Formats: sequence, structure tokens, C-alpha cells
Amino acid sequence: MVRLSAQVALLGLITTSLLGSCKPLATNHPSESDPSVATQESNTETSDAESLLADTPPDSPDTFIPRPQRQCYQLNDDGLTTHLRLTVDSQRQSIQGDARSLVKNYEAGDSTSSAQSFTGTLVDNQGELRVSTWLDNDIQADDEIWSFTDETLEIDGRVLNLTDCQLVDPAFQDVNGLEASDLIDDMAARLRETVQLAPGTSSITLNNSVLQGTQNLYYLRTQGGEQMDLSIKSSGNNAVFNVISPSNYILAYEAQAETILLPHPGDHMVIVDGTGENDVTYELTIGIEPAAAR
Repeated sequence: MVRLSAQVALLGLITTSLLGSCKPLATNHPSESDPSVATQESNTETSDAESLLADTPPDSPDTFIPRPQRQCYQLNDDGLTTHLRLTVDSQRQSIQGDARSLVKNYEAGDSTSSAQSFTGTLVDNQGELRVSTWLDNDIQADDEIWSFTDETLEIDGRVLNLTDCQLVDPAFQDVNGLEASDLIDDMAARLRETVQLAPGTSSITLNNSVLQGTQNLYYLRTQGGEQMDLSIKSSGNNAVFNVISPSNYILAYEAQAETILLPHPGDHMVIVDGTGENDVTYELTIGIEPAAAR
């Protein structure tokens, strides 16, 4: 595969900073001897507040108008396709999200994919982001400045357009229509363990049990590009595993035997779950074959 010189700059984020003019409410100080004046003042304050909302002028055309829900963007430009999602915490003025990109090399007849995650802050209409990019078997982190308008997001000279999230979400889903967050958010991990292969070995076998309604979570760090072979045996054949990449790709779902090419470096999650109504005892074997050995 030809390494593309044009690296994926991607992604974006949107945010919220509420701008609007406001004026002080005029209130009278009631006399302590006349309780009716307090009631009258309360009604006056309510009326003034309603008038304030009604009289608030609209934002100017140059004002970036925040939206409370997540925002999705899309780019199709000369062989580069990018899908980007972000959410904003208006109180903390923070933004976070993820992106997937595909670069097609028409001359070579191949393509290169990348995944990104990002976090940062919003200052006026600019986002200051820390962006992690998984590309081929590499990962890099960069600081970037993104510019927002009501309908666009500009990243390194490329303009992404605001679009319906239903058009963007499929880029982050597996063949079952699931995302990594669907598995992680619902997980009730009873066991969390980091797995390391002993020097000179290429596999490890883990024996344990998973309680009904819980999962066991194993972390396994790889360099990217390796092949992972997994198999699980259990009482009643009721144990399965899921595998999630560091870049939040679902590599295996409710499997009992799987061979996986690991696309990106970092900590992979192997989640063991039971499919029956009882606790399950299992034997999980994980093998790693280096990329150079294949």
C-alpha cells in the first residue's frame, strides 16, 4: 500500500458559548409594613423577566450559535472522506468526539483509513483540541485549532459541513450496527486485569469465571499490525468474548473463536461475558503473532 503523503488532518468539534444581550431588572424595594407591596413586586419582576426574554435581540450573523446536542460533520473532497462527531459541555466549555477517515489512492488502487479521538476547549468560535490519530500501525498526538461557524467546521484548510448524525453514525458501527460505546457503557466489569505475555511466548491461557450479569475485562497492549487468535471454552458453552481496539473499533462480537488483524497500536479490550442464566467458568486463550512473522 502506498503511504499517502496527504495525511488526514480531520475532525472537528463544536461547542457552545451563549451570547446574548441582557439588561438588569428594575425592582422597587417594598415597605416592610405593607405586605401587598411585596406581592406586587414579585409580579412586576416576573413581568420584567418575561419582557426581557421577549425583547432579547437575535444574535448577529457573525455569532456562533451553540446547539445543546451533539454535532456531526462530513467531508467528501478529492478522495478524502471524513465523518466526525462531537459533543459540547456548555458549562465547562469543553468538547470531545471522534472521527473516521478514508483516503483513496486512485493511481495505486488502494486506500488508507484512520481513526481519531479528540478533547479540548471552545474559545469564542475556535476549538483548541488535542487530537490522537491512529493511521496504519502508528499513533500520533497533535494540538490543533478548529474554526466553527453555524454550518461548518474548518480544520487545516478543509471545510466539513454540518449534517444529520444518522448519516455519520454508520461509519462508526460494525456489521451488527453496534459501536464500541454500546458495549462499554453497558458493561458491569467485575474483573479488570492487564494481560502480558511471558517473554519468549506467543500465547496465554486465562482461567476464571464470570458471574451472571457481569463481565470480565482484560487489557492487552500491542504494537499494531499483529494477528490475534482467541478461543474460549466454557461450561455449557455459554461464554463469549468481545474485542475492542484502542481506536474503538469492534473487532469481535459475541465470538467463541476468532482470528483478528489488529489495525492500531495500544490497549485492546477483551471482554468476556456469559450468555446463560448462571455463572460460567471459562478458559480463554489469546495468541499474538507479530506482523513480521506473517
